[in-house]
Amino acid sequence: MYTFAISQYGERLLNRNSPYTYANVTVFIVKRDSNGTTLVGHKYSRQERDTYIEVTDLEAGTYFMYVDVDWQPLTLQEMPKETVKFSINSYGVGDVKFERDSAPGLSQNETLDEILTAYCAYHIENETGDVKVDVETYAE
Repeated sequence: MYTFAISQYGERLLNRNSPYTYANVTVFIVKRDSNGTTLVGHKYSRQERDTYIEVTDLEAGTYFMYVDVDWQPLTLQEMPKETVKFSINSYGVGDVKFERDSAPGLSQNETLDEILTAYCAYHIENETGDVKVDVETYAE
Protein backbone atom coordinates (compact mmCIF):
# COMPACT_ATOMS: atom_id res chain seq x y z
CA MET A 1 0.00 0.00 0.00
CA TYR A 2 1.05 3.58 -0.69
CA THR A 3 -0.16 6.73 1.01
CA PHE A 4 0.08 10.10 -0.70
CA ALA A 5 -0.39 13.28 1.31
CA ILE A 6 -1.08 16.86 0.32
CA SER A 7 -0.15 19.09 3.25
CA GLN A 8 -0.99 22.77 3.60
CA TYR A 9 0.80 25.45 5.59
CA GLY A 10 -0.01 24.93 9.28
CA GLU A 11 -2.35 27.49 10.82
CA ARG A 12 -0.46 27.16 14.13
CA LEU A 13 2.48 28.93 12.50
CA LEU A 14 0.42 32.14 12.38
CA ASN A 15 -0.91 34.47 15.08
CA ARG A 16 -3.69 33.04 17.21
CA ASN A 17 -6.29 35.49 15.84
CA SER A 18 -5.32 34.91 12.19
CA PRO A 19 -8.23 34.42 9.75
CA TYR A 20 -6.20 31.76 7.90
CA THR A 21 -8.43 28.85 6.86
CA TYR A 22 -7.36 25.63 5.20
CA ALA A 23 -8.30 25.21 1.56
CA ASN A 24 -10.62 22.67 -0.01
CA VAL A 25 -8.52 20.10 -1.89
CA THR A 26 -9.37 17.79 -4.79
CA VAL A 27 -6.82 15.15 -5.80
CA PHE A 28 -6.85 12.57 -8.59
CA ILE A 29 -4.12 9.98 -9.25
CA VAL A 30 -4.26 8.35 -12.67
CA LYS A 31 -2.10 5.87 -14.54
CA ARG A 32 -1.52 6.54 -18.21
CA ASP A 33 -0.44 3.67 -20.45
CA SER A 34 -1.19 2.15 -23.87
CA ASN A 35 -4.75 1.32 -22.70
CA GLY A 36 -5.49 4.97 -21.90
CA THR A 37 -5.95 6.65 -18.54
CA THR A 38 -7.05 4.70 -15.46
CA LEU A 39 -8.08 6.19 -12.14
CA VAL A 40 -6.16 4.68 -9.22
CA GLY A 41 -7.19 7.06 -6.43
CA HIS A 42 -9.06 10.24 -5.64
CA LYS A 43 -9.96 12.29 -2.58
CA TYR A 44 -11.80 15.46 -1.67
CA SER A 45 -11.25 17.26 1.60
CA ARG A 46 -12.88 20.31 3.09
CA GLN A 47 -10.62 22.68 5.00
CA GLU A 48 -8.31 20.08 6.51
CA ARG A 49 -4.56 20.56 6.83
CA ASP A 50 -3.70 17.19 5.29
CA THR A 51 -5.43 15.23 2.55
CA TYR A 52 -4.48 11.54 2.36
CA ILE A 53 -4.99 9.09 -0.50
CA GLU A 54 -4.30 5.43 0.17
CA VAL A 55 -3.67 3.27 -2.90
CA THR A 56 -3.29 -0.51 -2.84
CA ASP A 57 -1.65 -2.64 -5.53
CA LEU A 58 0.25 0.18 -7.21
CA GLU A 59 2.18 -1.35 -10.11
CA ALA A 60 5.38 0.09 -11.53
CA GLY A 61 4.65 2.73 -14.14
CA THR A 62 4.00 6.39 -14.80
CA TYR A 63 1.27 8.10 -12.83
CA PHE A 64 -0.05 11.63 -12.84
CA MET A 65 -1.42 13.50 -9.86
CA TYR A 66 -3.83 16.37 -10.35
CA VAL A 67 -4.18 18.60 -7.28
CA ASP A 68 -6.70 21.44 -7.17
CA VAL A 69 -6.41 23.68 -4.10
CA ASP A 70 -9.26 26.14 -3.56
CA TRP A 71 -7.68 28.76 -1.30
CA GLN A 72 -10.15 30.48 0.99
CA PRO A 73 -10.64 34.28 0.68
CA LEU A 74 -9.68 34.90 4.33
CA THR A 75 -6.44 33.00 3.81
CA LEU A 76 -5.56 35.17 0.81
CA GLN A 77 -6.21 38.26 2.94
CA GLU A 78 -3.74 36.95 5.51
CA MET A 79 -1.02 35.75 3.13
CA PRO A 80 -0.10 36.82 -0.41
CA LYS A 81 -1.09 34.19 -2.99
CA GLU A 82 2.53 33.54 -4.01
CA THR A 83 3.39 32.52 -0.41
CA VAL A 84 0.47 30.14 0.08
CA LYS A 85 1.84 26.72 -0.80
CA PHE A 86 1.29 23.01 -0.27
CA SER A 87 3.57 20.00 -0.32
CA ILE A 88 3.14 16.45 -1.64
CA ASN A 89 4.76 13.39 -0.14
CA SER A 90 4.33 9.64 -0.13
CA TYR A 91 5.28 6.57 1.81
CA GLY A 92 4.74 2.91 1.07
CA VAL A 93 6.26 -0.45 0.31
CA GLY A 94 8.48 0.80 -2.52
CA ASP A 95 10.14 3.90 -3.90
CA VAL A 96 8.13 6.70 -5.50
CA LYS A 97 9.96 9.16 -7.72
CA PHE A 98 8.35 12.55 -8.15
CA GLU A 99 9.31 14.34 -11.34
CA ARG A 100 8.77 17.81 -12.71
CA ASP A 101 5.51 19.71 -12.55
CA SER A 102 4.06 19.28 -16.03
CA ALA A 103 1.03 21.53 -15.45
CA PRO A 104 2.38 24.63 -17.25
CA GLY A 105 2.64 22.68 -20.53
CA LEU A 106 -0.80 21.08 -20.36
CA SER A 107 -4.30 22.29 -21.11
CA GLN A 108 -6.33 22.21 -17.90
CA ASN A 109 -9.53 21.40 -19.80
CA GLU A 110 -7.97 18.47 -21.69
CA THR A 111 -6.34 17.17 -18.52
CA LEU A 112 -9.57 17.35 -16.52
CA ASP A 113 -11.47 15.75 -19.37
CA GLU A 114 -9.10 12.79 -19.35
CA ILE A 115 -9.12 12.49 -15.54
CA LEU A 116 -12.89 12.80 -15.18
CA THR A 117 -13.42 10.26 -17.97
CA ALA A 118 -11.21 7.83 -16.00
CA TYR A 119 -13.12 8.73 -12.82
CA CYS A 120 -16.49 7.97 -14.43
CA ALA A 121 -15.21 4.75 -16.05
CA TYR A 122 -13.92 3.56 -12.66
CA HIS A 123 -17.29 4.09 -10.97
CA ILE A 124 -19.26 2.56 -13.84
CA GLU A 125 -17.01 -0.53 -14.02
CA ASN A 126 -17.13 -1.02 -10.24
CA GLU A 127 -20.85 -0.23 -9.98
CA THR A 128 -20.30 2.18 -7.11
CA GLY A 129 -23.48 4.13 -7.80
CA ASP A 130 -24.30 7.32 -9.60
CA VAL A 131 -21.47 9.47 -10.89
CA LYS A 132 -22.04 13.12 -10.13
CA VAL A 133 -19.91 15.82 -11.71
CA ASP A 134 -20.52 19.48 -10.89
CA VAL A 135 -19.73 21.11 -14.24
CA GLU A 136 -19.63 24.60 -12.70
CA THR A 137 -16.67 23.59 -10.51
CA TYR A 138 -14.53 22.79 -13.54
CA ALA A 139 -15.72 25.46 -15.99
CA GLU A 140 -13.21 28.10 -17.00
